[in-house]
Amino acid sequence: MTSLTTEGMIALVTNVGFPAALSLILLKYILVTLSRRLEQLDRSVKQLSQSLEEVKAERVKQSEETHPANTDKLRAE
Repeated sequence: MTSLTTEGMIALVTNVGFPAALSLILLKYILVTLSRRLEQLDRSVKQLSQSLEEVKAERVKQSEETHPANTDKLRAE
């Protein structure tokens, strides 16, 4: 979204009136702020997902190290 200059705000007030212009300016601000926060939330969720995958892989690795497959018994049978 493009930023509103002072001249742009004056033209907006002149064309649609002060209450409508103020509403549009506030709506734009809210949408831009919400967009930034959603992008930040998206990055955080991706990072959390990646961290959980790493923890899961680490636990599987530790589980395999503490409980190795007993291949000697299988060979004897």
